Formats: sequence, C-alpha cells, structure tokens
Amino acid sequence: MKFYALLILPLGTDVYDGSAVEAAAARLMQPFEMWRDDGPPGEWDYYWCCTREWLVEHGEDLAEWPAALADAGHLVVPVDALCEGDATFAVVTPEPGWFNSRATYTDDDAAWGGRAVEIFRGFPGHYAVLAYCHG
Repeated sequence: MKFYALLILPLGTDVYDGSAVEAAAARLMQPFEMWRDDGPPGEWDYYWCCTREWLVEHGEDLAEWPAALADAGHLVVPVDALCEGDATFAVVTPEPGWFNSRATYTDDDAAWGGRAVEIFRGFPGHYAVLAYCHG
C-alpha cells in the first residue's frame, strides 16, 4: 500500500535545511520499520520526504497546501495551520507515535479527520513534513 503521512518534526528542526528535515524524519520513522523484530509492528518498508519539486513532477497540486512554507525545499507545513482536510493516511509524532486512518480500499474512516486534528493540536509550534510511504 502506498500512502502519504505527515511527520510532525521535533521542535528546533531547521525546516529550511533539507538534511536536517531528512535526519529528523529518519529518527521519527525508525521505530516503525517493517523488518524490526522488536517494538511495535512495522508500518513502512520505504518512504521519502516529499520535496516540492517531486510533488509537482507527480501531478500533485501544491495549492492544496496553502500554509506550506514557500522557501522550504520539502513540503513543510506549520502544524497549527493543519485542519481536517489535511489529514493524510498516517500521522507520526515525536513521542514517537504512529497514528493512522482505519480506512480500507472499501471502507471510509469518517472519524479520522477529527482524530488527526486532535493529534495536530497536541503539537503547537511544530512543523510537519509530508512523506510518501509504502507499507
């Protein structure tokens, strides 16, 4: 399954430095690797942080992310600006925590947007980067 996730970056991450964003994302995603035998069940076998360029090349409309930082190379958004319509399939938090929709190919998860907003509101002042994942 391929999906998007919002990775809520730890406070202090330099969101204009692509290497810093990638390093923070790697630390957030590491506990959820599919091939790990210890810890929670894995959620991904590969991912990458979405650059604005990659998204445009793949037909994504950046206008759907009006709060995204225009000067950042990756699609980075202030968490305070995220709303229900911004809820991706999964949200990864600095705890670490992995939260995802219960939607399937045949069933929707009507409660997910509201739940995602609850998660977002728990991280005032943070930024999130959009990641493309396969799990």
